[in-house]
Amino acid sequence: MQNSKTIQVSFSIASIKSDEDKLIALLSDAGFDSFWQDEDVLHAFIGAEELKKLNTDSLLKENFGINSPEYSVSELEAKNWNEEWEKNFEPALVSGQIYVYAPFHPKDKSYPYSILIEPKMSFGTAHHGTTAGMLEFLLEEELKNKTVIDAGCGTGILAIFAYMKGASNIFAYDNDLWAVENANENFRRNINTDDIVMLGETELIKDKKCDVFLANIHKNVILMEIPEYSKTLDPGGLLFLSGFYQKDLPDIKKVCFENGLNFEKYKEKDGWIAAKFIKEGL
Repeated sequence: MQNSKTIQVSFSIASIKSDEDKLIALLSDAGFDSFWQDEDVLHAFIGAEELKKLNTDSLLKENFGINSPEYSVSELEAKNWNEEWEKNFEPALVSGQIYVYAPFHPKDKSYPYSILIEPKMSFGTAHHGTTAGMLEFLLEEELKNKTVIDAGCGTGILAIFAYMKGASNIFAYDNDLWAVENANENFRRNINTDDIVMLGETELIKDKKCDVFLANIHKNVILMEIPEYSKTLDPGGLLFLSGFYQKDLPDIKKVCFENGLNFEKYKEKDGWIAAKFIKEGL
């Protein structure tokens, strides 16, 4: 979504309340990358160029028929996004140890880890099941002196936490310019460092190696990019993936296995899956 405007599509879900998860899964597969709900309205976000490729009416009709939800489309401005987050964003606590808060929240030093995140246009605040699951996995791992790559880093929260856990070398990237700027700002809020987040896609990692690879994106991108992720990992290296549902896990496992990545375990949060794989060869 490089340099693409972000579009908010708001769906009235009163008519499909029991199928809300189905709608989110469909939209996620179609390229929408973040969501939030306000009573009977589901707000979904996607790049303008990605939206042009979709036939939203057909997608809804094929899956919901006469009960297809009505929706409205609007271009999202960064200042409006921040206003919405200030009204709706509460601090998040992951595993009782990771306190994630915004600049308009009070600091709380009673937890082992505190991460200051201003989301702006980017995805990743620990409220969503995907981010929370990935943070839980990182909490369990020994990351001291490890090299970590974070693909599609959004707010940078996963890379920031990896640094807090002792990772010595971090490389993060995103294909959205707003996300890159936001992630670098969040790094500076938490860690005294120069900009480490780059703008781009998998071409940035073709010559890189790491001990731990993180990708919290969505199913279609993950399936396409797993071969590139695997190339960065030495035998015994760890791959953590999220951004998909339980029903998608078999497809993810199959492509990982074909690329020398053995499934270890998964976590489920609000229907979303985070999964751990190990590069074979040790």
